[in-house]
Amino acid sequence: MDFSSSDCYRFKTFIENMNDAIVVENENGEISLANQAFCDLFNITASPEEIIGVDCAYSAQQSKHLFKDPELFIERKNEILRNKEPVRHELVEMVGDKFLERDFIPIFEDGKYVGLVWVFKDLTAHYIMESQLMMLTDKIRKQSLTDALTGIGNRRYLDNELPKYHDYARRHDTPLCIAIIDIDYFKSINDEYGHEIGDQALVHVANYLKTSIRSSDLIGRMGGEEFMVMMPETSLEDAEKWVMDLHALYRSPSTLNKRMTFSVGMSCALADQDYKVTLNRADQALYQAKREGRNRVVVSEA
Repeated sequence: MDFSSSDCYRFKTFIENMNDAIVVENENGEISLANQAFCDLFNITASPEEIIGVDCAYSAQQSKHLFKDPELFIERKNEILRNKEPVRHELVEMVGDKFLERDFIPIFEDGKYVGLVWVFKDLTAHYIMESQLMMLTDKIRKQSLTDALTGIGNRRYLDNELPKYHDYARRHDTPLCIAIIDIDYFKSINDEYGHEIGDQALVHVANYLKTSIRSSDLIGRMGGEEFMVMMPETSLEDAEKWVMDLHALYRSPSTLNKRMTFSVGMSCALADQDYKVTLNRADQALYQAKREGRNRVVVSEA
């Protein structure tokens, strides 16, 4: 390709003033034209004029260490050159968490291949901003599903997860047990000690449950003084034993000079029932525990 004509001179002037890194190869694989942005991107100390005529394969080998996967960079470059098909907006990752968008434009005259143009756009700032946005979005999502006081899942979290756990249990024919836990006479704690001590009592129960459950279990605060524990792949018999131990081993927080207890209602999901039915049965079992004097575990058998 001859860059002596007026049109080519205008093209040369155009790319020299572009922020994107551009290099033009001739049909022999030699650099015909490059801009300063290309030299800067690939840490080339020579000027664009000084690298004209350099073998592009050699130049790529000299620059491959700048890429996260050097050999893949070379392999993909050779594949593109063999195919001689346009490539648009291909992402390439460099070392140092740097991202490029690569375009390949083959040039033909009268059907004859006469060279190509590589265009590299630095998208690092875009990807950093995108990563920060994703992190912020994830943080907001987690905050929306987390109880601000206790740090465990909130009611929205439980409402999202219970149907998923229930559906998994039904599809895989595995048991799922849930326990609803309610602190006994919690209003009297707030009335006698104040809301700050009441909040500490809620945190105390949440921490106790959080450190007691298995890694496969799920815990959340339903609201007020009520909590829920989901126990996947756990039979009603095993779940009842675990919850009975959980109930028996609980000790009141030191901020109270009287014993604090909780009541529990339990149920196990049935294959032919909606998760709301399972939740309602656990709720009814909890009410029964309250009616029978509190500080006990009641299991719904059906």
